Amino acid sequence: MRSPTRASPPSRRGSSSRPTRKRTGRGSSTPDQEKNWPGVEQAIRDLAKDRYERRTERRNEPRPADPIERLRSRADTMTKTAADLKRLADAADPLYQSLNEDQKHRLFFLVRSMRGHHMAMHWREHRGFDRD
Repeated sequence: MRSPTRASPPSRRGSSSRPTRKRTGRGSSTPDQEKNWPGVEQAIRDLAKDRYERRTERRNEPRPADPIERLRSRADTMTKTAADLKRLADAADPLYQSLNEDQKHRLFFLVRSMRGHHMAMHWREHRGFDRD
């Protein structure tokens, strides 16, 4: 049996962009960067909402006894997650391309704090950072 996990719904308070602005130094962004932020923020909110809904569905459904059905179910979930991540990447690309090197470096630490060390290290390898 799965261990119970408590996923809390995305709160109205948590949907504010104020914490993101503060952590990323958004106050020093250019007008071009500012116009790209709303799409990124919406994609992040959508990703969190969809993830919460999928977790809630899984928690309320019995786990399939058939291992092949579990594989199919997991594949379906991964496909949905992949689509959400693709939308986030598409929304974030124009913003990322407009960042200077210092902003890109700060973004690395933001990603690290949001997703943990493993995700940040994977992202870091593809962005060419040698050291923290």
